[in-house]
Amino acid sequence: MMRSLLLVSALTVVATPIKAQDAASLRDDQLLDAAAAATETQDADRLLALMIEARARGLLMFSAEGPACEPVIPETGPLASLISRGSAQWAYITRARLTAMEAGDCGCPFDLLSFDDFALELTGSVAADFTPDDLSILQAFRADNEAAVDLEWRDFRQNSCGG
Repeated sequence: MMRSLLLVSALTVVATPIKAQDAASLRDDQLLDAAAAATETQDADRLLALMIEARARGLLMFSAEGPACEPVIPETGPLASLISRGSAQWAYITRARLTAMEAGDCGCPFDLLSFDDFALELTGSVAADFTPDDLSILQAFRADNEAAVDLEWRDFRQNSCGG
């Protein structure tokens, strides 16, 4: 009887999944395997812990494709100010989204329209030659278009791009 209990205990320890281990104690490959297993078993708490650890280690969880899709705004002239650059960025995001929807493109909208092309289209100046008046034009464009484009963008992403 004692031998049976020891055998069952030993098998339980050996068969215990990585779940019992702390995420920080796992090797990188074990961490990613455990995240995949937690996804399959729909263990949300475990998956969250594993993803937090993977992110802290800088491991790629979902895609090894190119750089993130982020707008690049030059830090020049009036755009050197963080607030002004942020305002210009949202105007640029709005126009880039319009461009992507017009093209029916579900990729990164900033790949279709550079900031300088956007600025030139709206103001007649590239970022390096920006004036405060040019910045005002971008701010007005954003104020006039952002809300409507945001709604259209959500619909476009959901209906045309699957998310």
